[in-house]
Amino acid sequence: MTESMIAKSLAHALASSCDGPVEWDAPSSRWTTLRAGGATAALVEPRTVDSLRRLWRLCATEGVPRLVVGKGSNLLISDEGFPGVAFRLGQCLNGLEVQGQEIVAGAGAPLPAIGQTALKAELSGSEWCVGIPGTLGGAVFMNAGCHGWELADIAVEIESLTAEGEVVRRRAADAEFAVRTSCFQSNEELILGARLKLTPSSADRIRQQTEELLAYRKRTQPLSQPNCGSVFTNPPGHSAWKLIDDCGLRGLRCGGCAVSVKHSNFIVNLGDATARDIVTLIGMIQERVLESSGVRLAPELRIVGQPSSPRNSPAAAEAAVVAAPMEAARAHQP
Repeated sequence: MTESMIAKSLAHALASSCDGPVEWDAPSSRWTTLRAGGATAALVEPRTVDSLRRLWRLCATEGVPRLVVGKGSNLLISDEGFPGVAFRLGQCLNGLEVQGQEIVAGAGAPLPAIGQTALKAELSGSEWCVGIPGTLGGAVFMNAGCHGWELADIAVEIESLTAEGEVVRRRAADAEFAVRTSCFQSNEELILGARLKLTPSSADRIRQQTEELLAYRKRTQPLSQPNCGSVFTNPPGHSAWKLIDDCGLRGLRCGGCAVSVKHSNFIVNLGDATARDIVTLIGMIQERVLESSGVRLAPELRIVGQPSSPRNSPAAAEAAVVAAPMEAARAHQP
């Protein structure tokens, strides 16, 4: 579905329903943190909630696939592209308001902004948000978290939009939060925002914890290279990075991407990676870990769009294996 492939009337309706920018054939390599992948048929960025509701309802009525992309973290669009409309919510749902011991935030609000707002209000519980380059909507969608915290720990109420344009409010207890999942991954509702319950604390204590988390992140993660964050979820009783590390896979390369030598649960784009490269490398890691430990790693990275077929074999000549020295691996252990 591109502007030239769909009925002119539908293309016109999409453009006229959006009060913000509309881009056709929008390369995801420009707006995902991996800097790789194919194009979405359309990328819309409505400025108001009314426009967002019109667009969401129009796509549902016309059977047009919808995708909310947030800041583009934890997301890979296949090289063949996504045949639908991608939504960015940063203009219409970026509000943040402190209400007593709670923060009410729109789905497009950046997680770091939530952490900083909580710090200024001397509220603890969202320190982990400061180092995550995503939005609240994405955090709710996948129950994001790190260092033992997750969104479910602080969420009180979630507001969402159905395909029919109706607003739904549900308690966080009814959102089916689990490890990196929620009910929103299956119910096709658009997350509008959430109410977060925090705990009073001193600004100095919150600031210290925030700075420690940021320093740890800088020390252990490849922040200077395009990446999507953690590629795999932690299996019960295991750390994904340790399972990968035990196989000696730091530096394992496929095409234009590689397992980071700084953190083995990160894949970095070396400059010209394709979605196919990344999908293939994910499969190679899964195969090695399964053979070594009997544990099957599940991707945390969300892969959408037409299938990106992996390279013929993990052992194919096109996939160059560059094993990092074990000394370097140990030096950068997370």
